[in-house]
Amino acid sequence: MLIRRAGDGDLAMVKELLRENGLPSDHLDKNNENLFLVEDDDGRVGGCACLCIGQLTELRSVCIRADLRGMGCGRRLVGAVLAESRRKGELEVYLRTEATGIFKRFGFRELPRNHLVKWRYCSQCTRRGTEKCRHVPMIWVADSRE
Repeated sequence: MLIRRAGDGDLAMVKELLRENGLPSDHLDKNNENLFLVEDDDGRVGGCACLCIGQLTELRSVCIRADLRGMGCGRRLVGAVLAESRRKGELEVYLRTEATGIFKRFGFRELPRNHLVKWRYCSQCTRRGTEKCRHVPMIWVADSRE
């Protein structure tokens, strides 16, 4: 397994992986310089994660192909993205997820649900503030000793 930055030729495969897993990909066209992926031994895209830097710095599109789950690919991939955020001076990274346990292992902590307003997508969503909303906002703050 290789963790690397995505190239222009990878975008279609990444979008297909996200589509197959019910995740959006609309943000990738303007953030692909911060898109990282797992390349399997056959050179195929096995996972992806994107660092979206804007009003908030957000970790998005974390997805590992089903046959590669449980092999440490996600851990290495998210670790690479968080290292990139530190390198760029982005010391707070937000995300919205249903899989809080996975991200707690990296030091993300849950935020109150009213933080969902910070995301443009969430502030316009009719499910926000209802039991239909499954997103949990989380934040990772870089350790100043690192």
